[in-house]
Amino acid sequence: HMLLETEMTISERLRRDPQKGKKEFSKHHGFSVIELMIAVAVIAIITSLALPSYRSLIEKRQVTSGAEQVSAFLSAAQTEAIKRNQEVSIVCAVDTGQCEAWALGKDVDADDDDESLRTLQFVNLKADVVAVDYESDDLQVVFDPVRGMLKQEYIAPAPIEIQLSSAQGEYALNVIMLATGRVSMCSDGERASKPVPGYDLCQVEEEG
Repeated sequence: HMLLETEMTISERLRRDPQKGKKEFSKHHGFSVIELMIAVAVIAIITSLALPSYRSLIEKRQVTSGAEQVSAFLSAAQTEAIKRNQEVSIVCAVDTGQCEAWALGKDVDADDDDESLRTLQFVNLKADVVAVDYESDDLQVVFDPVRGMLKQEYIAPAPIEIQLSSAQGEYALNVIMLATGRVSMCSDGERASKPVPGYDLCQVEEEG
């Protein structure tokens, strides 16, 4: 009799377990609509706070990367002049959208005697080249192959200045080549809303 009662008890328990499980499971609900709305609102607030900082970081990286590529191009042309023991000319212009480095031939009047060494396309830069300023009227700079300095006729303190701006104009850097052939960069506070960290502000020439 006891064995039969035990078997019935186990059988009844097994029959109740599925229903009991369903009842217990039904007590655990998912996220409510209010909880989801709060979570979405928190995410939106965090995103709105982080987005300007992220955009500013991208802008800064755009202009620094572009300026570094221009600086590397100018320095490479100077090195090429010394290595070849040959005059190397650099011509940069916004209208052509590029910088070109040429190994100059012995015949100054024969352009076909020049050899194209390398070209830097502005469109490949993440930053925009907004201006290229020359101190001379020749619209070029020429490296002397002996010491890598610019030739004597380019005696101005800054023979060439290439101005770059980030996509939204938040940051701006100028790449400057001095008469000694040294390349430097400065943050242009006149054309940009923010200075580029890590770079000195460009010196503004006083009129008169």
